[in-house]
Amino acid sequence: MKTTVKQSTDKRVNAANTPKRKPESNVNEKLAEAGRALLDATAHATKSTAKEARTRLSKALDSGKSLLGRVEDKAGEGAKLTNKIVHEHPYHAIAIALGVGALIRQLALRRK
Repeated sequence: MKTTVKQSTDKRVNAANTPKRKPESNVNEKLAEAGRALLDATAHATKSTAKEARTRLSKALDSGKSLLGRVEDKAGEGAKLTNKIVHEHPYHAIAIALGVGALIRQLALRRK
């Protein structure tokens, strides 16, 4: 079955509109899943060292979740503040962006 130009364009548009997951969030999720799997696997363990390890892992997962939440909140606040400043001073923002771009270009050319 042949794909028409419209169908292939629709596929690209849909792929572009699909939200992409951040690589670091995948790592965080995999780490949390591994921790939960370890907790589940050692649920029946009776030795005190296993219980202590489970307790420490559980506390670490909880603190990791709260830390991630705080970091996401701070990043959101920073993004909102940056957006507000750029909208209040658009020409300054353009000048700063051009200056930073020129500086990066000079540094990149210097290394060649």
